Amino acid sequence: MTTTMQTVYGNGTAFPPGINSIRNREGRDHRTHHLHVYEQSHPQVSDHLLFRNYLARHPEQALQYGELKRQLTNDYQYDPFGYQQAKADHCRDIVRRAHQ
Repeated sequence: MTTTMQTVYGNGTAFPPGINSIRNREGRDHRTHHLHVYEQSHPQVSDHLLFRNYLARHPEQALQYGELKRQLTNDYQYDPFGYQQAKADHCRDIVRRAHQ
């Protein structure tokens, strides 16, 4: 198993300052996990926590989000940037609802 620290998106653009991405892979095409690490003061931390907490309080929304992720995983199997872009509107909507 190989652990790599990456600071670029799938399309080659750099992550904003204060964000790193850790991916663990078993072989070329099998990712075991993908973790984003933020500096504590990064402005996206609060939205990520709101997102997590909202899904924990709304299991039906969590199931819908999980189904979307499964569908997009199939649709964007070799395009992680496309996958992220395809779920972005849904994620923004969840954060918007969490702020209400």
